[in-house]
Amino acid sequence: MNETRSSARISQGQGSLSRERECPQRLELLIVDPDAQRSLQLVRELSSCLPLSAVERSNGREALASVTRTRFDAVIVRQRLGDIDCWRWIRMVRSGRFGPASTPVFVLCLEPERVVLEPMLDMHTRLLIEDDPCAMQAWLGERLWRGRSVLLIEEDAHCAMPLLIALHKHYRVEAAASGEEGLRLWRERAHDLVLLDLDLPRVAPGELLRQMLNERPAQTVVVFGSCDSVEVYCDLMLSGAADFLAKPIDPRALPAFCARALTQQAYLGNVKRSVAMEGAVDGLVRRVRAAQYTLERGQTANAARHLRQAVIESRARSLSDDTWAVLLDDGER
Repeated sequence: MNETRSSARISQGQGSLSRERECPQRLELLIVDPDAQRSLQLVRELSSCLPLSAVERSNGREALASVTRTRFDAVIVRQRLGDIDCWRWIRMVRSGRFGPASTPVFVLCLEPERVVLEPMLDMHTRLLIEDDPCAMQAWLGERLWRGRSVLLIEEDAHCAMPLLIALHKHYRVEAAASGEEGLRLWRERAHDLVLLDLDLPRVAPGELLRQMLNERPAQTVVVFGSCDSVEVYCDLMLSGAADFLAKPIDPRALPAFCARALTQQAYLGNVKRSVAMEGAVDGLVRRVRAAQYTLERGQTANAARHLRQAVIESRARSLSDDTWAVLLDDGER
């Protein structure tokens, strides 16, 4: 009975926060593009489906001055900003010396460039495919309205409410007062981050963590509890937790802690993708070299077989034109 009342209190409070978060607002965007006509066209396309106010800048210096003076909901940039490339510009923004370091930045690119550029992203930077305007509008609108999602699984409503209030300014938050409810919400919503209380009744410490990671190995889960022993910490980290927090939790520090956890997980994911892509390129280089070797010896059928397999594998892995150029160059050596 007490658990039911606690769940109701959390749900009621969390619901009011969600309604406040979802109220429509006019989005303040900064668009950085050396081509003024192209920038204007982008503003028209986005304005057709999103309520927004856009500021246009033609180079990195002007854009940096703008983010210093004004807080934007998001910045959309080209990879070349005239006086600087976007990646160095983004690093300057992330330093926090020119305004909010967590300002969302969307980098426009072509579909073949995605695989090459993904390892360069941080938690607040995303790619937008510019040759698909409908998908770009839908994806940009979803990310700006929704933000990163956090699920808080905490049985005590008095402990949960200050954390929800602190988080809702930066994330879309939901709360659950039991392991069963938390697991159900997580399966329905696929939250970016889960904050998991280890002191839940009728749930063994770490059991819910292991269940989530078995179903979704890349899930970011931060666990917290009243026990701060080294043994418990080691066991949880070895089980796959992104980090551990000891109670009581400081609500003021929690948003930044969550941002670090998500950033670290994103970096790990990028590293894994880069390693996998490197292995894929090595395999394709061997195919191309084998085709060249057999072709030089007049074995055209075998050469065709190797090249056909290389093409099939490249399509399955969505290799960019630049990556193909690299492996073909290696094959000629």
